[in-house]
Amino acid sequence: MTSVFESLSRAFRDLFQFQVLWIVIWPILVASLLWLLLGVAFWSTFSGWIASGLTAIGIQTWLQGVEPSWVAYGIQAIAHLILFVPLVFVTALVITALFAGNRASDPVCATRFRHRAGDYRLIRDARLDSSGGRP
Repeated sequence: MTSVFESLSRAFRDLFQFQVLWIVIWPILVASLLWLLLGVAFWSTFSGWIASGLTAIGIQTWLQGVEPSWVAYGIQAIAHLILFVPLVFVTALVITALFAGNRASDPVCATRFRHRAGDYRLIRDARLDSSGGRP
């Protein structure tokens, strides 16, 4: 059991290396920018979909009757966030899997397995060659 905790502590420490942390952060930034641009460009369409969803469950008529209109707008903004946050996470996961997944192990392997770094590079390069250059 001690080896499990030791491995988890090493993994947590490796997560905060700049190279690994950057691989975690840049897909989230790209996905957030992508969905922000799509959200702004198609705001009326997305708002229409949310309004029709709120109408289907009976909340839209209640929102129209709420006296301070900022409350209704706030609830609709929260509904937008509830829909867009999972989209950002899924998109970031896809971006990471497609473009950055293999690069996450490079800094860790270079520091932890220096005695086998040449073997690791040979295996990685052979895998890249067999996949046509794709990671």
